Amino acid sequence: MGRKKLYTEDELRIKRNERRMKQYWANRESELEKSKERYHNNKSADEVVQPTVPPKKVTEYTPPAVEEEVWVEPIEDDSASHYTGPII
Repeated sequence: MGRKKLYTEDELRIKRNERRMKQYWANRESELEKSKERYHNNKSADEVVQPTVPPKKVTEYTPPAVEEEVWVEPIEDDSASHYTGPII
């Protein structure tokens, strides 16, 4: 499919471009003055705000406390036979 063309003929596109350029060159000086004023008004050093940097997320590794040894007696019944093996 693709995008629908705005102009089917090249002549229409060329005429449109010529009209745009005439408008640009006719108003070029006033547009430049406006943009310069806007630039200098926004450039004021008093209004400069430093961007805030989000705090860096750092994961801290804390080693576990002293591990205590835990002993668990194995269960010896029919349900646990496949874990402990046959009782001799």
